Amino acid sequence: PPPPAPPADSAHAHASGPSGPGRPWVPPREWRVCQPAQTLLRVGTADGLANASVRPLLETRAHRILVGTQNGLFEMRGERFTVVAGLPPGLDITTLTELPNGALVVGVLTESIYVFDGHRWTNIGHDQGLPGNTPFFQTVDDRGYLWIAGIRGVERVPLSDLQQFAAGAISSVRGEMLLNERG
Repeated sequence: PPPPAPPADSAHAHASGPSGPGRPWVPPREWRVCQPAQTLLRVGTADGLANASVRPLLETRAHRILVGTQNGLFEMRGERFTVVAGLPPGLDITTLTELPNGALVVGVLTESIYVFDGHRWTNIGHDQGLPGNTPFFQTVDDRGYLWIAGIRGVERVPLSDLQQFAAGAISSVRGEMLLNERG
C-alpha cells in the first residue's frame, strides 16, 4: 500500500480528472496525486505555476497535461509547469475541454472562451455571439455542440461555428442560452 498522505490542512479540491490508465489527478490548490509513484506531491509556484490554485485540468489525447489556474494556463513538461503561450497573461481559467478535432477550449472567469485550433488562440464572448456566462463546466455532445454550464445558466454553441469563427470564415457564433439562472 502507498504511504499515508501528508495532511492537506485547509486545502480543498477545485477539480479532478483522469490522467491516463490508473493515474487520477486530484489537484486541491497545491496538491496533485501521482498514483503510479504511489505518492502525493505538493506542487505550486516553485514548480513553475504562477498561482498554486489549480482549477481545471486536462490530459489531452496526445498526453499533454494542462492545468488552469487563477493566473493562466500551464502545461506540465517533465517535472515543471510552463505557461501556455498565446493567451493573454493573467487569465482566470475555469474550464478546459478538448474537442473531437483536437482543438482546445478554455473557459475564463470574464464570461468568454478561448479556442485553440492548433495554431492560435481565438477569444469568443458576448460580442461574438455567446451568451454572457462564466463557464464552470464544458462538454461536447454527439450532435456537434459544445455545452457550457456557468453561473448564469446552460448554453450551447455548434462546434462548426467555433471552428469557422477561429478560421475567420464567420463573424459570430450561434450561441444560445437554453436555461438561465431564473429557470
